[in-house]
Amino acid sequence: MHLLLLFILLLFSTSQTIAQSRGNNAITEALSATQHAIDRGEFKTALLYLKNAAQQYPNNSKIKIALADLYIKTGYGKEAEIELDKAGYLGIKKKDTELLKIKAQLIQGKFADVTSQINKVLSLNSKDIGRIRALQGVAFLNQGKMNKARQYFIRA
Repeated sequence: MHLLLLFILLLFSTSQTIAQSRGNNAITEALSATQHAIDRGEFKTALLYLKNAAQQYPNNSKIKIALADLYIKTGYGKEAEIELDKAGYLGIKKKDTELLKIKAQLIQGKFADVTSQINKVLSLNSKDIGRIRALQGVAFLNQGKMNKARQYFIRA
């Protein structure tokens, strides 16, 4: 009886490991196919790959980040911001998505949002400080605040 129970537990454990391995391989393949499509300039194809992967693996934060990045590259700021929020719910730290979130907000024309969050953003993410300041300079420029824009561009 104990041997049968041990066998069943081992079989169950092995099947879970195999399923998880297949899932990781499928995610890696989807991200690789997406990158190849982007490299060829086939953004619609890349978007399809990522959307399909997101449906199959809705709790995968790497797919959410890749999808947000592609949305930004193709000018869909609102969709990018939604995917970044989903990645946050899945446990991705805010500091790891903040640069993409700023880009998404700029695409949407949310210049005041970008400029009003300066101190908070800079305290979250020090590795991308130059890029963040440059993007905030763009936001000030689009608000017609030339002196502020210049200050951020210089500090970038």
